[in-house]
Amino acid sequence: MMKFVLQSVRNGCRIGVLSEACPKIEMESPLCMLYNRAGCVPYITHDLYEKISGLPSVVQMPSNLLLEHSDTVRDFGAGIKKFTAMENFIVYFHPQDSACAVPKGYNDSLGISIWGQGGKKKLNAEQYMDVVDAFQPDWFQALADSDTDQDSTKKRIRRSVERTLEYLDQCIKRKEQSDHLKNASIIGVLEGGHSISDRIASAKETARRPVAGFSIEGFHNFGPDTEAFKISEIEELLRVTILELPEDKPRFLSGVYNPLEIIKAVKLGCDIFESTYPYVVTERGCAFVFDLDTWENKKPEDPPNTASFEVSLKNQMFQNGFVPMLKGCTCYACQNFTAAYIYHLLNTSELLGSLLLMIHNFHHYFRFFEVLRRAIAADKIIEFEEHFERINSQPKEAN
Repeated sequence: MMKFVLQSVRNGCRIGVLSEACPKIEMESPLCMLYNRAGCVPYITHDLYEKISGLPSVVQMPSNLLLEHSDTVRDFGAGIKKFTAMENFIVYFHPQDSACAVPKGYNDSLGISIWGQGGKKKLNAEQYMDVVDAFQPDWFQALADSDTDQDSTKKRIRRSVERTLEYLDQCIKRKEQSDHLKNASIIGVLEGGHSISDRIASAKETARRPVAGFSIEGFHNFGPDTEAFKISEIEELLRVTILELPEDKPRFLSGVYNPLEIIKAVKLGCDIFESTYPYVVTERGCAFVFDLDTWENKKPEDPPNTASFEVSLKNQMFQNGFVPMLKGCTCYACQNFTAAYIYHLLNTSELLGSLLLMIHNFHHYFRFFEVLRRAIAADKIIEFEEHFERINSQPKEAN
């Protein structure tokens, strides 16, 4: 089962160690999980995992593309980890895929709508736990009604909180009755939209339940559009929510967030994030280029080495770019292929182009979390944040 040990708090940032007994794994936080779609990492086969440095030990596995296979996995009998050859990872099962926008207005008293390749499938708590029981994950998020945003009415927000708590109680009961889930950890979901009072109520009630951690949701409807979402817009909501939570349990934050927003969330007390952002950036043919090496020596007035978080490898400027995508990058793609070659692959719709981009973007994003942890430990999180503020303030390069 999941165990979280908080080691210290510096400038609001929590440094901790997260561990799991089987498989025996220890991880430092803040951390991010490895994004997974339909049981595999996008574009990357198992034999290529070794090409990605800093590969996370936790696999985030959304249910939307797996629901139609639940009967097959149940008949298989050994769970989704063995079914997908992920035995060496911790599998975190999540109802929704935060890389995909969830249509609004389809949750009701009959259940939560989950959208997959076959369209909409509505699940109540019992049906959802049937799937969880078949998949036998290490960690799983309880079913939740997260269909709220800044435009939701007070009545809709309150119903979301009440329904999510009802689902949580049902999920806890089913977990206690299941032989397959006796060692699994359940994550409670905190709702409340953009209402401070409902956020506090949700956090207090969820914290009273026997959950291993908390996922903070209900601010938006996921998908690539959350890139434009600013943590500053929900800063007070996060602050009052986290004040109601015990310190010895981790806090998950779902969404497609760039490095600057991750830093802001970490300063507010969040611990675990997703790697959907590298996937979304890869899907539009872009590569991460933000600087992770010179920030400590920068003065506030110095311009950043890069003018944006990413560049488009589909841009004609790379047609004769016989250099790596990012100078000095040690990833497999940058060490073995030029930007010009990847430009060619992307513009001819060759699958290898997205594969190489995915390797690079994962490598760089996972390295960002390593540097983030070092910055917190060295009491330099303010300087680290200022570095990304400077990058973010630069005029964006045309793609």
